[in-house]
Amino acid sequence: MAKLTLSRIDDRLIHGQIIVKWSKSVPVDRILIVDDQFAEDPFMIAIYKSTVPRNLKFSLLSQEDAVKKWEEGFFKEEDILMLTRTVNTMKYLIEHGMPVGEVNVGGIAAKAASVVVAGSISITKEDADHLKEIAAKGVRVYFQLIPEENGWELDWIIRKYFK
Repeated sequence: MAKLTLSRIDDRLIHGQIIVKWSKSVPVDRILIVDDQFAEDPFMIAIYKSTVPRNLKFSLLSQEDAVKKWEEGFFKEEDILMLTRTVNTMKYLIEHGMPVGEVNVGGIAAKAASVVVAGSISITKEDADHLKEIAAKGVRVYFQLIPEENGWELDWIIRKYFK
């Protein structure tokens, strides 16, 4: 059965840190982007596919299609690095049976009502609440930009920024 070796929320999806750092820190056969908007955009699919090293497989799927393909065994025995742009997408995947053991929260750009919690990671109160719901399901949630730097556990972020 396939294994999610890294499940990351990062609004930039594939970029240098993903290819140069994260894809070398965990076993990876496929990079899977789950995003409803981009899954319907052939241009964005082509752009992201062009950024993936040739030795790795690539998929860009909607939330529903990702869950369906997982259930059907489409990914076989692959090690998968899964990326979503939003907390809500990751929450949907977990609630619909994707076997996510840990969620790495990476770069999320600042927006209205968000709080900078670590480096280039900003979350809203709603994001924090959704991450707490994910953690309540037994999923470890941590914030970490690159593998060689220390990260922060969700509990610490909540205590510091969302009392």
